[in-house]
Amino acid sequence: MDDPEFNLILASCMDRLPEQWRLAVDLKYIDEKKGTLICPELDIAPTNFWQILTELKKLLVVTMLFMGIAITGFAQLAKVIALVNKASWCHVCQENGPRFQKDIMPMAMQNKNVKIVVNDLSNDNTKAASLPMLQKAGIENFASKNTGTGMLYLIDAKTKK
Repeated sequence: MDDPEFNLILASCMDRLPEQWRLAVDLKYIDEKKGTLICPELDIAPTNFWQILTELKKLLVVTMLFMGIAITGFAQLAKVIALVNKASWCHVCQENGPRFQKDIMPMAMQNKNVKIVVNDLSNDNTKAASLPMLQKAGIENFASKNTGTGMLYLIDAKTKK
């Protein structure tokens, strides 16, 4: 896909899947292998393989719809934008990431006054993929000046400060 925002959302969804499910998707849709070759590789029955793909399609469609809706309505209603700077190589991110996703993200996502933007600073590709969401929130200038990883910045949605 050529849409970096879509790719970022898809990658986020895929990262949350059980490993065997993610491998099934990668082998079928990325590597374009036939199911008859994938089943022995994953050590699963063909019926289980097709059930996994069917459930995954439903799950990904629903997740993508919800995430797409959240992004398109972005900073119009928010009072605070929570910018999360993360990187795959960041020790602080690795230590606090699971706790943040478990304890803080659900609370923030339920609060309509807070909108979360994740800025992945792992490499040039992830930075480029994060840029459309930063622009949509109107905080690309703030993000370019605040590049510390493992950081959570709370930004006034109106003033962008």
